[in-house]
Amino acid sequence: MIAYFEALHAEITLRTMVGYATRLRKALTLMAPEADWSWMNPIIGRIEQRAAKEPSVIHPFVHSRALYRHGIELMHNAANDSTLANTSYAALFRDGLAFALLAARPLRRRNFIGLRLGQHIAKSNGSYRVTIPAPESKTRIELAFPVPDKLVPYIDAWLEEHRPILIRAANEMSPAGEETAFWLGQSGMSWPSDTFADMISRRTEERFGVRLTPHDFRHCAATSIAEDMSAEANIIRIILGHTTLATAERHYIHARRKSAARKYQELLERRHDGTSDRA
Repeated sequence: MIAYFEALHAEITLRTMVGYATRLRKALTLMAPEADWSWMNPIIGRIEQRAAKEPSVIHPFVHSRALYRHGIELMHNAANDSTLANTSYAALFRDGLAFALLAARPLRRRNFIGLRLGQHIAKSNGSYRVTIPAPESKTRIELAFPVPDKLVPYIDAWLEEHRPILIRAANEMSPAGEETAFWLGQSGMSWPSDTFADMISRRTEERFGVRLTPHDFRHCAATSIAEDMSAEANIIRIILGHTTLATAERHYIHARRKSAARKYQELLERRHDGTSDRA
């Protein structure tokens, strides 16, 4: 049990671990009420003591629903602005798609910006699927998520209309641009990671008054789920691609990933009462 909690601490804070440990004790008590589980109390107590000394990390927060919808807005703005040059039009549409897709599937920046056609993102039977092979995942566990159905036509438009604009513009000045990178910069080559991060920070500050990093989208997703779907808080780890070293749990998380993605998408699409999505 101690080894399990030590492995878990590599992924979550001690404060979060207290909740995990408490729920685990409750689950074990329900499954085997005849057993004496009081031996867990000192372990949980030590975690609580360490958590009290752990410095708090405050992350800026915007509800993932607002981030997702802003991405959709940016793509619509690109389509409705006749004053934009072709490359600017394509770049604005790309920014909106990146915004919406990162909010919906908050991958780590390296995996997100490194998506490649046919390797990490592919279309089958009218739907797209994102797959991060185990060797490329921080947890060394394959990540596989369906892309929200609502984003399918936007991805189609990116690949068939906007992405080719960036490639053609680049080819007028240089050799052929990147062929398999899903995300392209205005150079027609792979979108630089720093440029992508700057875009996220600039646009979140312009729209919401706070500068978010791509990694902050992960914290926003976790907080949004915890606030709006407390009964489904267990999907946070699945959506973010967290896992433990337990072999059995690896298979469990793999089986739950599609269901978790669907529930999280329901949160993003849910209508709300008009109050601010910002904390």
